[in-house]
Amino acid sequence: MSTFFSRPLPRRSVLLWTAFWRALQPLRPACARTTTFLWLAVVLVGFCLRPDLAGVTSLVRGLGLSEASYYCLLHFFHSPALNLEQLTRLWQQTLPHLFRRRLMRVNGRAVLLVDGLKRPKEGKKMPGVKSLHQESRCNAKASFIMGHSLQAVAVLVQAAEEYLAVPVAARIHEGVVWSNRTRRTLLDKLGALLASLPWEEPVTVVADAYYAAAKFARGLLAQGHHLVTRLRTTAVACFPASPRPGKRRGRPAVYGRKTKLRDWFALEKRFRKAPSPVYGESGVTLRYYTYDLLWRRLGCLVRLVWVIHPTRGQRVLLCTDLTLPPLDIIRLYGWRFKIEVSFKQAIHTVGAYAYHFWMENMKPIRRGDGSQHPIASPRVTAKLFAASWRPMSATSSWASSPKDCSNTWPLLSAALSGSISTPTSARPRPKKHLPSGWFRARCATVGRNFPLVPQKAIPSRNSWLPKSTSVAAATRTASN
Repeated sequence: MSTFFSRPLPRRSVLLWTAFWRALQPLRPACARTTTFLWLAVVLVGFCLRPDLAGVTSLVRGLGLSEASYYCLLHFFHSPALNLEQLTRLWQQTLPHLFRRRLMRVNGRAVLLVDGLKRPKEGKKMPGVKSLHQESRCNAKASFIMGHSLQAVAVLVQAAEEYLAVPVAARIHEGVVWSNRTRRTLLDKLGALLASLPWEEPVTVVADAYYAAAKFARGLLAQGHHLVTRLRTTAVACFPASPRPGKRRGRPAVYGRKTKLRDWFALEKRFRKAPSPVYGESGVTLRYYTYDLLWRRLGCLVRLVWVIHPTRGQRVLLCTDLTLPPLDIIRLYGWRFKIEVSFKQAIHTVGAYAYHFWMENMKPIRRGDGSQHPIASPRVTAKLFAASWRPMSATSSWASSPKDCSNTWPLLSAALSGSISTPTSARPRPKKHLPSGWFRARCATVGRNFPLVPQKAIPSRNSWLPKSTSVAAATRTASN
């Protein structure tokens, strides 16, 4: 049988795989054993070479592995020997050394792209699945879907004359509520994800209008980062307060007169004309105007740029860096769409979000249900909690593909529940019992506001029988 490893490789391919192997070496500390790291390398090679997206079996067919390797791959996706959090940190630290001069910088800072993603999932016993509303102008997309809501972070790099978004991490940020007193929003969770990544230097975060919130910008400024985003035309800003003549009682005013941002488009005579700095646009002239105003929600001066594009219409861009030129702000926001291209590659080419995981004792989800409350549910058991704890702390790390250097691929899409595209009927079940008191201690840590709900004693064929119970009575109970 002719396989990929049995055919002789050209010299250029050997150089390409050698560079691929060198890029994986810094990720070795994330694996507890050498065998786990070798299986990680096999999985990554399979993601780049498999001809289809039919789950784990596509990895076996693409690499020409034996039938026994199928179960080894299943155990690898569920293995605790792979530390996903450490893998994400190592990958983030490897990016500056891997791309070096290819890392895109504006005003001396690296450029990060953030955005959300909603993937449809039809599993009735899949944790984190809820009813989601997706806004789209395409009639092919449904207004409401059942699925997972994720948020991703990517870094912008340049290869030849193309700009690519290399994803760093992605997590599920909706679907499970551990406490009813939790008031953390998607903005708070994305800010915590950015704070957990060890950035050695300040960065510039580019996001869409959803992330134009003061709480998100305030968290970035506290860490020395800056934000470039788009404001709605209905937003309001303030002029700086003019100094009062003479001495008066009370605190001096900080905010002056309010102004609606959409009214500034009436000043077209003051707008400047310039060639469009957006990538892929040649021979396009746009008009822009910039002014520094006070954003009251943030409490500081921000740079606003009003843009009139001949085909894209009117836009109002916001930047917290007052030293950034307006054309650079327009160029930065134009690069934001690169993360959307990265999402399409991850979904249709690599199959990074074609994962399947489930919990046997979970109550089936109905269409239209919202977030799940596992601690407050009376059907929560120690086995259910142990199975859901790993999927909900999922992290995805990414890398560029050795197959085509002009594209970006996920480095490890086996992050959600430790299983990507894994048949639900082939998942190995845990064989060890949890220690006594573990579930009560975990509930006290995660859901402090919910008391432990007493469970009904359900006899099982595999459970130990009390000394006072006869074998005949236990057999009748188990048969019923």
